[in-house]
Amino acid sequence: MNGITTLQTGRPLNITLPFDNSGTGEFRDRPNLVGNPHVPFNPLGPYLNPAAFAQPLPGTYGSLGRNAFSGPGLNDFVMSFVKSQQISRDRWLRLRAEFFNIWNHPNFANPSTTFGSGFRLTSTPDSFNPYFGNGSPRNVQFVAELEF
Repeated sequence: MNGITTLQTGRPLNITLPFDNSGTGEFRDRPNLVGNPHVPFNPLGPYLNPAAFAQPLPGTYGSLGRNAFSGPGLNDFVMSFVKSQQISRDRWLRLRAEFFNIWNHPNFANPSTTFGSGFRLTSTPDSFNPYFGNGSPRNVQFVAELEF
């Protein structure tokens, strides 16, 4: 029996503007934080409150710091069971069952972090903060090996 457990905190979220608001030519400007960005977890809703962000005045930088938030963490368990049986003097049969994400725990991807025009909560690539995608579900793999 073998197992691998992976527990990770979320990756940083760097919320940016899709245009050069400051006029510096770097295109790394961020919005202003004007409210509480946190919302109760809901897999069908937004990860952050879009009303908590606003576009800064032209020619200025936003007040939001770099990597101010963290995305969802990772919780993954992989397990395998192996049985080896000698079937002759120089031949072995090995049976293996491998379980990926054995507890079928949802692992969410980071949401979009580009503060776009219209500020919609949709899954279009140019929108800000859509519902985040899900990682892989439970997968099972059975293997039989003959060694000679």
